[in-house]
Amino acid sequence: MRILVLPILAAAAVTLLAAAGEAPQPPAAALSVVIDDVLRRNIFDPAVLVTESYAKVRTEAAALDQAASDPKAFAEAYNRLWQAGPTSHVRLTPAHGTAEATAAMLDAMEAGPKALSLEWRGDVAILTINTMMGSDTIARVHASMAEVAARPARGLIVDLRSNGGGAFVGVALAAHLIQRPHDAGAFYSRKWTRAHRAPPPRAAVNGLSPWTGWSIRSFWRDVVAAPVTRVQFQPAAPHFGGPGYVLTSRRTASAAEMTADALAASAGAIIVGERTAGQMLSQMPFDLPQGLQLYAPIASYVSWRAGVIEGRGIEPHIPVAAPDALATALARFGADRAAAPPGAVDPAIDAARAAFLQWADAFRAGAFRTQWLLTHPGIRYWRSAGRWSRGMRAAQRRTGGLAEFDIDRALRVSAAQIPCTEHGHCYREDVDYVLFTIRSRYHGARQPPQPEYAVMAMADEGWRFAGGTFPFRPLGETAVLLNAADERRYRALQK
Repeated sequence: MRILVLPILAAAAVTLLAAAGEAPQPPAAALSVVIDDVLRRNIFDPAVLVTESYAKVRTEAAALDQAASDPKAFAEAYNRLWQAGPTSHVRLTPAHGTAEATAAMLDAMEAGPKALSLEWRGDVAILTINTMMGSDTIARVHASMAEVAARPARGLIVDLRSNGGGAFVGVALAAHLIQRPHDAGAFYSRKWTRAHRAPPPRAAVNGLSPWTGWSIRSFWRDVVAAPVTRVQFQPAAPHFGGPGYVLTSRRTASAAEMTADALAASAGAIIVGERTAGQMLSQMPFDLPQGLQLYAPIASYVSWRAGVIEGRGIEPHIPVAAPDALATALARFGADRAAAPPGAVDPAIDAARAAFLQWADAFRAGAFRTQWLLTHPGIRYWRSAGRWSRGMRAAQRRTGGLAEFDIDRALRVSAAQIPCTEHGHCYREDVDYVLFTIRSRYHGARQPPQPEYAVMAMADEGWRFAGGTFPFRPLGETAVLLNAADERRYRALQK
């Protein structure tokens, strides 16, 4: 089995090769027959075509052969029929050249100035991306992230609420938010689904070499030829390690859904807004008679974090109506500064506070792997993502979950000023720390001693959670970023 892998395909929503897209040319009156034939030979999962919803589309499309006055009327009526069809990414359009010419055009296209904007609310960057298409959009993402990293921003909000998908723009964005390659998921074609009922498991994909490139034509060619195409994001400079939020809506679709999911999985981003469209397939165009093209899905996608996105969408960590998502994210940064705790005028404290609120948001949303990613690597070394998640789930059961909390004070401190734990473990020296004292309340009957505290430490990735008692000693003891002596002792015990 030959399987390729993609470096970060944010792809999924456009066209493909004429060679794969050539269709028999029966009489014009049999457009529905031609469409059915193209789907049966190319759709990513033949099982889709034995569903009741497809049978209904096929029956009503046959009636259109006689009822439609011209190809344009047929296409419009067929697209309305498919709104109740079994998958997304099926569409009839007028042909503007062959499928091969369309693919070449998409590789070279520019999306224009409305595709992306970068604005600032104080030192919080808001990057709005309205499409995942365009070589110019990719270039503007790189330029925008260079500005965000150089300013530097205290935090980043990525607005995908109006983004219906496209191709590789999300690849460029994610590259600046990760520091090491990140495996996000895999595309799988009919070569996989004809032999397997379930999507490919991660174990079947990890041995493949990631596919790299920026050509939509090349991606389509490879994803059709291989049963599975691995999706792997690669880092690029400059890196931004500050806290980040991603805004979504019901209109966030296809490659934009994949991007939101990948940022949550790889960079610890918190998703705010509505469940996304659940339209995550890769489609390509096929030439039809009468001046039409059929866009049909040739691959589905499975995320290692969220599973199959098609038909399900991406669930936000903080569900709010789409129009309220930006204000909700800005509030997490304390962008109005009115609610900032004492001492937050210090930029370092402000940045640490934003990172801490993101970490706490992940805990409250049950996004424990995201929370783990927002934890200092010195703690992650000793606690795997699985072990961390098990501890957090147990803590939520024990306490009934975190109801609310307020930051009383925020202070820059040294390791010597932070209390050692009940087991005598003290904090690592030569690290920048910010300590927050917190008033908290839990849904359960038991309440912790007040106040609790949390410690944030500066790491290569940015500000990260480094210990404390909040929330209610979820690991069963006070968390701590071990000092050098304790770390050497524990490493020796591992040998």
